[in-house]
Amino acid sequence: MAYYVGEIGININDFFEMTMQELHNISKGYQLKEEKQWLHTRQILTGIFQVNSKKRIKPSDIMSLSFDKQKTNMKPATSEEKIHWFKLAEQNARQLKGTS
Repeated sequence: MAYYVGEIGININDFFEMTMQELHNISKGYQLKEEKQWLHTRQILTGIFQVNSKKRIKPSDIMSLSFDKQKTNMKPATSEEKIHWFKLAEQNARQLKGTS
């Protein structure tokens, strides 16, 4: 709760009325916004340093960010994995509708 109310700035009454999915979506959006701000900062610093350097500087040379490795290590899902997750989603949808 402290993260959502304190860090993100959600009204406490709104917090208690939200579903877990809504809170998850807000949290994910907030994290993406933070990542973009850090990427922007790193890009500006790269430009500043590049002007004063004779060698080519990459943004990762200036500052490594915690999510850099996460994005590069992710593999696309295989066809089998996609089928598995699709079947699970269908099962969950049927259960929510009450038609097992």
